[in-house]
Amino acid sequence: AIHAPMIERRVALRGPIDLGLTLGPLRHGLGDRTIQLGLHDAWLAVRTAMGPATLHVRLTGPAEVHARAWGDGAERLLASTPELLGEADEPARLEARHPIVRHLQRQHAGMRLPRTGRVFDALVPSVFEQKITGTEAYRAYAAFLRAFGAPAPGPNPALLLAPAPQTVAGLPYHALHPIGIERRRA
Repeated sequence: AIHAPMIERRVALRGPIDLGLTLGPLRHGLGDRTIQLGLHDAWLAVRTAMGPATLHVRLTGPAEVHARAWGDGAERLLASTPELLGEADEPARLEARHPIVRHLQRQHAGMRLPRTGRVFDALVPSVFEQKITGTEAYRAYAAFLRAFGAPAPGPNPALLLAPAPQTVAGLPYHALHPIGIERRRA
């Protein structure tokens, strides 16, 4: 891990949150080292417009998290934490008419829709996940991170930053072949 100063803040939420359900869609397989999800906390390593950053959020109450961030992009990442945790959602506007949808809405009340604003972070794994099984895609993405990723700032040595868009754009197609990505998806 890269040593970097830490900044922190508390984030009050509009109601209880399930971190796993909320942030789970951001993880692309168990080998995705850009994110770690626990029962009461989560770690996320990202590249922001201000530079790389690591975020650690920990539940401190049913509707409150303590957020800490490291790296050049720490301030930006910390400022975006409420949106990441679904605070921009408007659940009252979802008028569930079907009984199954109403039931699921009640059953998963702590699930939110995360907003990252990071299109490239969603695009690369989505391309990897086309035309092959989920297991193959997750394995390829984990190998991609190990081969081309970088250590994340902060105290968690297990986290990796996904390669920067410029790095990915500069890769020849054959560099991805050993990790299971054929020419068309490369």
